[in-house]
Amino acid sequence: MYAAPLENVIKEYKFDFHIRRNSSNIYYSGKIVVEVIAAAAAVVVVVVVVVVVVVVVVVVLVVIKTKVVALLKPGKDPKVPKSYRPISLLCILYKLYERMIMARMSLTVEDNLTPDQTGFRPGRSTCGQLLNLTQYIEDGFEEKQITGTVFVDLTAAYDTVNHQILLLKVAKMIKNKKIVSIIQTLLENRRFFVEMDGRKSRWRLQKNGLPQGAVLAPTLFNIYTNDQPEFDRTRRFIYADDLCLATQSTSFNAIETRLTDALSSLTNYYTDNSLNANPSKKKVCAFHLNNHQENTKLEIIWNDQPLKYDEHPVYLGVTLDRTLSFSQHAVNVKAKVAARNSLLRKIANSNWGADPKTLRTTALALSYSTAEWARSCHAKKVDAELNNACRIVTGQLRPTPLPLLYRTAGIAPPDIRRQTHGSTEKHKQETDLRHPLFDDSYPRARLKSRKSFRTVESVQRDQAASHRLELWNTWDNTTNEDIQPQKYKFRQEENCSEKIG
Repeated sequence: MYAAPLENVIKEYKFDFHIRRNSSNIYYSGKIVVEVIAAAAAVVVVVVVVVVVVVVVVVVLVVIKTKVVALLKPGKDPKVPKSYRPISLLCILYKLYERMIMARMSLTVEDNLTPDQTGFRPGRSTCGQLLNLTQYIEDGFEEKQITGTVFVDLTAAYDTVNHQILLLKVAKMIKNKKIVSIIQTLLENRRFFVEMDGRKSRWRLQKNGLPQGAVLAPTLFNIYTNDQPEFDRTRRFIYADDLCLATQSTSFNAIETRLTDALSSLTNYYTDNSLNANPSKKKVCAFHLNNHQENTKLEIIWNDQPLKYDEHPVYLGVTLDRTLSFSQHAVNVKAKVAARNSLLRKIANSNWGADPKTLRTTALALSYSTAEWARSCHAKKVDAELNNACRIVTGQLRPTPLPLLYRTAGIAPPDIRRQTHGSTEKHKQETDLRHPLFDDSYPRARLKSRKSFRTVESVQRDQAASHRLELWNTWDNTTNEDIQPQKYKFRQEENCSEKIG
């Protein structure tokens, strides 16, 4: 009887509450079903416990053994070991286990992290941080002030994290002994080997640092650097291990004094936490609109060494300049897009090359993904290379009118793409509490020639496609072109409904 299926058991006892009226029979029949359900639930619980135990055991056994591959950093000398970035290839179960831990500590960590830190946090991005810094500089332009900045980058930031200091900071923030104990287990006794060009090193014990590629590593690093010193009249713009100190004044001397004092406090903090600043990436720059002081440079001393003054500092991939014209950034992006167009040409051939749809997707991923940051007066430098990307996709010649070119490619013109991205970011700035500029005040606009981010039209992200389509139709009407592409079966409505870059 016990080996019979459940349906036979129910049938044997005639378990039907709607027909049977005998209360005792109903009681005994219901009791049997309850026992069956309880047994099934017990089996499920046992299986879950076994799975959890197996996962924990496997994680503990695998965590101590990690494969590390060395990737050469762009533009670095391959003969120098510091030119390589170590990436840890971790076990899938280990990553799953870390995600489970992350889900239980994320809310507490988010509530305790400084708002100046925008790296690897939900609702924050490099775009928002760049807008935060550039808008701060623009506000200085409006107030006739000079904005002095120091850009600091750490050397091997993840690799120099002290485990004991980290665990102490995690315990102070999370206040959960079990999670702290788990994190300690994940960090201690970690062994790794490096594989490069088919050759493997011997096993080594990792005493410090966080594995790059781990799920918890960015969050743990944010906790580790969360107590960086704050300064009077000097703002911090932090993204992971990239730090920008900025202050404003009408005097270069006042800016130099404030930044020097801030760096002195920062030096003590780095020493206490076993962190080292990268000397080649410590740069100084001043932003202002006074052309009479164009050649005036900030003189900042750090650790008895003068910092290099850079007229075109790079912050989060964007090249800045004294007046925020983004002219040098446009030149750099143009060269980058041209290089990626060369890759695009390799797969474009009338006989054996990729089809137009694949070329379009590749162009959006390679060429258009790098060309969204530029001021309008310098954007045409980049647009020329983006036009070439569309010609590669469609096979059109140079005399082809631009409206026909973009209609055939099914890609919105660059200016419309920039407007749409700006509008969606503006809506996020107005509605998302996590955006760095959410509670930003609007000072009096003195300079009519400066186009602030605050004047951008706000558009919701789910309405971006229709907004882009509307702008595209308006742009077509202003060109007085009758466009009916026949060569490729791209429809504008379909292409605009896709998420582009």
